[in-house]
Amino acid sequence: MLAGLLSAPLEWLFETMSFPASWAGVPVLSVLAEGGGWYAEWVWRDKLVYLLAMGVSGVVLAGVVGWLLVRALAAAGHIEEAEAVLAALPDSLAKDAEVARARTALDLAKDRPADDELAGLKAAATPDNPDGQLAYATAAFAAGQRDAAAETLLAMIAADREWNDGAAKAKLLQIFEAVGLEDPWVAAQRRKLSLVLFG
Repeated sequence: MLAGLLSAPLEWLFETMSFPASWAGVPVLSVLAEGGGWYAEWVWRDKLVYLLAMGVSGVVLAGVVGWLLVRALAAAGHIEEAEAVLAALPDSLAKDAEVARARTALDLAKDRPADDELAGLKAAATPDNPDGQLAYATAAFAAGQRDAAAETLLAMIAADREWNDGAAKAKLLQIFEAVGLEDPWVAAQRRKLSLVLFG
C-alpha cells in the first residue's frame, strides 16, 4: 500500500481508502508539484506514510489529502477545482485547523489578477493611496508574490496602523494563517511586524 503513494493518482487512494468519488481522476502528485511550497510532493508522501503507519481512519486521511489538495490547487490557480475538493470534505472536518487554513488560502487565491493587471496595481500602490496599496498587496499574494505583499502591508502599518480599522494588519494576519504559522517565512514576517508595532 505505501508504495502506491509514490506515484499513484487519486483513483488509487479512492479505491483503497474510500475517499469521495468526486476526487477520482485528480493527479495528486503533479497537482502538488505545480502548487509548490511546503505542501509539495515530499509533504504529501511523508504525511500519508506517517498516518498510514499510525493506522488512522479514512476520514482523517481524507482530511489531509483534502487540505493539501486545496492549498496546492489554489496556489496553482485552479480555483474551481480547489472549491470542489473543499466541498467534498466530510462535515466532521469543517472545523479542522488545517482545513480552515486551506479555506483561507483559497479565499486569498481568488483575488489573483490577470498577468497584465498586477503591474497596474503596483503602479497605483503609492504611499498616498492606501486603498491602492491594499489592493496591490492582496493581488500580489494571490499571484504568488508574498514578499511584495508583506512588504507593502508592513509599510502601510508603519505609516498608519489604524487606517480603515487596521485593514493592513488584518490582511497580513490572514496571509500568515494561509501560509501557516509554523512556516519560517511567516516567522520572519512576524518579527518584522513586531518591530513595526513595538520598535
